[in-house]
Amino acid sequence: MKAESADAGGRCEPDAWAEAADWLETEKRTAVGAMAADLAHDLAGPTVYFEGLARALAAGDAIDGEELDAAREEAERLRRLLSAMRRVQLRERPRMTVVVRPLLLRALRAATTHAVEVDVPENLTLTVDARSFAVLVGVLVRNAVAAAGPIGRVSVRMTVSDAHVWLDVCDSGHGVPRSRLPDLFRPFASLAPDGAGTGLAIALRIARTCGWALTHARQEGQTSFHVALPIDEATGEKAGPS
Repeated sequence: MKAESADAGGRCEPDAWAEAADWLETEKRTAVGAMAADLAHDLAGPTVYFEGLARALAAGDAIDGEELDAAREEAERLRRLLSAMRRVQLRERPRMTVVVRPLLLRALRAATTHAVEVDVPENLTLTVDARSFAVLVGVLVRNAVAAAGPIGRVSVRMTVSDAHVWLDVCDSGHGVPRSRLPDLFRPFASLAPDGAGTGLAIALRIARTCGWALTHARQEGQTSFHVALPIDEATGEKAGPS
């Protein structure tokens, strides 16, 4: 399979796929902003209360039954908050059968102006939540571009095995420090000084919601993010890598 370069400066039709970048930014800002504001508000009360309680205990002050009841109420508020957070899901979107290559190229044009090497079977089709797939590609590619730098290499490759359709997004950057690997997909734990730390967390959330697996690897001077989609979501060309 011949690899080609997809340049975001090329033609981009004004359809739903060309709007992927705007949708991604709106989705991230709305979801992250609302979540951060709600969390800050809901955590402020219990935090202040328990700080005061800790200071009182450290000073040897007696804690009466009324204060203990208040502590239990604040703890219950935190328990309900955590329970609600665990139930949060991305809203479901309809699945459709799409030819992958045009969808992926449009997602790349919407995501970056950096040249990206693309190796995707011409006739591969997937039955998926197409917009979530496009946003996932955009997030991973933007992350790869940031890691690779202005002259670094970024590539996107899709192959088909007996059990999975594989999406691989790779870059030639320096990679993630070993000490930061546990935080790789954690929200707000950016590896960049000016980063928000939401991109990879959103990518993982999309993958899990859609029933896909997202993993990270570092081999031979290259960082890769691998997305495994079930083979039953694929039709069309079933050939592996050439």
